[in-house]
Amino acid sequence: MSGVQEAAFSLSDFRGHYLVLLFYSGDWEPASHGILTSFSSLKDRFSATGCELAACSTDSPKVHKSWIKTESEDGGFSGQLSIPLWSDPSGHLASQFDLFDAEECQCLDGVVVIDDEGIVRHAMTTSMETEDTAISTLELVKLLKVYKDETSPDKKMPQSAANRSSISSAMEKVNHMN
Repeated sequence: MSGVQEAAFSLSDFRGHYLVLLFYSGDWEPASHGILTSFSSLKDRFSATGCELAACSTDSPKVHKSWIKTESEDGGFSGQLSIPLWSDPSGHLASQFDLFDAEECQCLDGVVVIDDEGIVRHAMTTSMETEDTAISTLELVKLLKVYKDETSPDKKMPQSAANRSSISSAMEKVNHMN
């Protein structure tokens, strides 16, 4: 990541692309470094499927910047992290996906897949090995795209009424942040 900089974001900025959003407990944690490194190493493969990546914790942009710039032997990324880190200090975004621990004031480790129409297709907490999580998420995105393309001429996945309602409700909450 050359030229680490702060920028505002909105989930709607990703309409037209799939988005994999990684939530992690905090900067400087060895497990967090591992998961971000695993996903970052697959960024080109995610991009080839039309999928963007971003990661989110409750740490401030200043802490993110410091962590990214710190040398790898000191627990940082030596300026080489290829996915953006988002700051969610209040846990508002993470709460939309049930990935926020209010008592600890930190995000839970989890993965959210949002499709190109802004619909949440997958959200989970994870304790899998970091490489397994990254590879499995890439395969899931590919499967979701194939399934979506093959099941409906208008490119919409079939949904039960209950599922449609819960997804619409979750996206309504997310869209209010925009």
